[in-house]
Amino acid sequence: AGVARVRLLKIDTEGYEGSVLAGARKYLSEGRIDHLIIEINRPQWDALGLDFNATLRQLADWGYEFRETRQPYRLADMDRLHWAPDIWFKRRASS
Repeated sequence: AGVARVRLLKIDTEGYEGSVLAGARKYLSEGRIDHLIIEINRPQWDALGLDFNATLRQLADWGYEFRETRQPYRLADMDRLHWAPDIWFKRRASS
C-alpha cells in the first residue's frame, strides 16, 4: 500500500536537509509531495560537501517553484535563497 501523496513535508534537521531530500527523491521526482517547507542551514550543507544550487536545480526540474514563506508568498529569486532561513517549495500544477 504505502503513501500515495504527501500534502506537506516540513524539514528542519539542522543541516541534514540534503540527506532527507535524497531519501524523498522518489516521491519528489514523481510529484507525490505537493509542498515542502525547509529550514536551511547553509553552513552545515557546505561542511557536508552538499551542493545547495544543484539541489535547487533538481527540485525545479521536478516541477517545484520556490516561494517566500511570509505573505504575500511571492515567487522567490533563486539567487536570494542562500540567505533565506526557510524556503517553501510548491509543486507546479501539471498541464
